[in-house]
Amino acid sequence: MGKKRSRKAQLVYEHLENVSATVLADYLPIIGTYVRGKTGIYALYRKKRLWYVGLATNLIGRLKTHFRDRHANAWDRFSIYLTKGDKHLSELETLAIRIAAPQGNKMKGTFVRSENLRRRFRRDMWHYMKKEMDGAFGGHAQSKETKATTKAGKAAPKGFAIGKALSEYVHKSLKIRMPYKGTIYRGVIRKDGVVRCEKGLFASLSGAARACTGKAADGWVMWKYRDTNGEWQAVDNLRKK
Repeated sequence: MGKKRSRKAQLVYEHLENVSATVLADYLPIIGTYVRGKTGIYALYRKKRLWYVGLATNLIGRLKTHFRDRHANAWDRFSIYLTKGDKHLSELETLAIRIAAPQGNKMKGTFVRSENLRRRFRRDMWHYMKKEMDGAFGGHAQSKETKATTKAGKAAPKGFAIGKALSEYVHKSLKIRMPYKGTIYRGVIRKDGVVRCEKGLFASLSGAARACTGKAADGWVMWKYRDTNGEWQAVDNLRKK
């Protein structure tokens, strides 16, 4: 005999997916016996694309309401997911909305106690890149730190290691660009060696390339600058000169 499946961590215990909206009216009594008095998450679809996500303790009543409210005629199929109680129902709805971003949901919701790691991640990125620069140049990059500023007058993050290697080859601001998977990312190498692009300030070309592409990259080769002939060349050519 097979091993009995544990139901200890079960959240969803019944579901009905991808059903035509006309079924709701034609077979309402049957569906009502499934969901009456139960809590759950429901999803509305429009031409096979997710339109709206919601939660309810009265799923049938809520679906019937959507035939008359602002969602009327906007959906043609629906799914329902019955959950064990409603302890985490609100956050489950928020999670679904933030991931799928349905057009019909005006508010994306918030998590009750979840820490947004974005600020910590940005800080840790600066420390990581500084260590890379220090390792590459024997610690000289750290000793050459300055209070670099952007054109808007904002200072670079504290402890930000200036791109010493780049400043040796760039004597004034140099516009650069990087084609990648159909998108052209644009940036500037400042005269102090800092790379500025749409993702922020970076101490190296590779750091800026990694932020744009989402993976490790050789920024010296991927970023291009326009030479005196109007042709785009790899920034690495500046070192060869």
